[in-house]
Amino acid sequence: NLTVLSPTSFRMLISPVETGILIISINGTKQSIDLAGNTNDFRANTASRTGASKVVVYSGGPPLQGSVGFQYKSPAVPYQYQPTLGPMIVSPSLIVSWRGFITATHYDLWVTWGQNLTSPVLQNLTSGTYELGGFEAYLGLEYMVHLVARNFWGQELLLTKVFLHPRLDVVADGTQKALSLPKMMSQLETPVALVAFIVPKSFLFMNPLQVLSFRSIDRQAGDSEPCNFNTQQLRCTFMNFHIEAPATKFLVFREPIRLQFTFGLQGWQDMYFRPELRYWEVFHEEWRAASESCPSDKKFERWNDLHGIYTVSVCHLTQFGMFEFYSPPVPTTTTAPTERPESADSPMFFVGFAGIVACILFCCAVIYLCKRGTSARKPAFEEFGIRPTTERFPSRRQVVGKQRQKEDSRELLAALPGSPMSSWVHLGGDGLSPRDSEEGLEVMLAALEDAVPVDSPRPPGSVDVSGSHSD
Repeated sequence: NLTVLSPTSFRMLISPVETGILIISINGTKQSIDLAGNTNDFRANTASRTGASKVVVYSGGPPLQGSVGFQYKSPAVPYQYQPTLGPMIVSPSLIVSWRGFITATHYDLWVTWGQNLTSPVLQNLTSGTYELGGFEAYLGLEYMVHLVARNFWGQELLLTKVFLHPRLDVVADGTQKALSLPKMMSQLETPVALVAFIVPKSFLFMNPLQVLSFRSIDRQAGDSEPCNFNTQQLRCTFMNFHIEAPATKFLVFREPIRLQFTFGLQGWQDMYFRPELRYWEVFHEEWRAASESCPSDKKFERWNDLHGIYTVSVCHLTQFGMFEFYSPPVPTTTTAPTERPESADSPMFFVGFAGIVACILFCCAVIYLCKRGTSARKPAFEEFGIRPTTERFPSRRQVVGKQRQKEDSRELLAALPGSPMSSWVHLGGDGLSPRDSEEGLEVMLAALEDAVPVDSPRPPGSVDVSGSHSD
């Protein structure tokens, strides 16, 4: 493949099998002498060494594959362990850098995540770096960064690389009880706020750092894929993360870590499924409920479907994944009432019922007649030793016969002041015979009747002693 054209020129045929860079070098030997008569003995004189080189880029197709790197900038939090020093960061951003794409002259860049979310496509980039301003990365979510490298002839190469939220180290000594962690994304592609509640002296650390690390799962590094365990009652989500203790091989929980996921009303709308956090059991290679990692007295799990808030306590550090667990709502309607049995329409039923009613009525009549015949007379007042008012009060006595009328008249005349009968009554009729007493009483009664008209009104407190008198 080498053809010498002249003492100072030659031709070499090279057939590259792929796109690459060719470096062609030509050096003289110590026997060579230039036109000035100088030898090329570089051992005796280093400066006398002669030679030349040429770089040739061969493009047998698209550019060669290079490498892509990421740098994520986010505002520091007060509970972050050893935050990155530098100028204050107001808003998060993602810096994408690339190199090694031989023969490439311009690039296209965009990012996709979730089910169908994507960033705007940046075209005709010529530098080897670009910063995506306002890019807020979610914890537990995979971002696919796509880079297209094109050469002068329009041949292109597509490279896709996964970007994950960097690991976040937080101080877990309980000084800051509520740790606001990076947001996560629900299955409906809405942000989910994550807060970890840690009380003082929750752990027995083997080192004095008392630091916990939160990071997204890395499937390419060998982390378990939650979606491989999907069933009809269990479905994976985008919320997958790790909780670790850096530089700690042994950790004992005194108090559990309580995690609160706020989905909101727009983040969870499936009424037949509810969220359930599970952890990966490495030895048995299965997903278990995170609440089961705590003792019975420390176990806590609650789903508030009214506000879309899920809270759970964990007592184990490993890989965690949020699943959609089938849990249909409790029916609010009551069960249908049992059908009423058909009414009896047999004639014998009515005949028997009429006979029973007739027997009951007959018994009632017999009992009534027996009680009526044996009922005793009501006792009078005298039998109880009580005098009636007609005997206790003269004004209420009933006139029965002439003797009773005379007794009442005598008492009335005796009650009148200044009456001659008054003195006579008080004397008891001493010195008079019974006949004279009776005659004198009749004369006074007749005079009293003539003095008082029958129809004239009676004075208050008077007693009616009118009646017929006969000798």
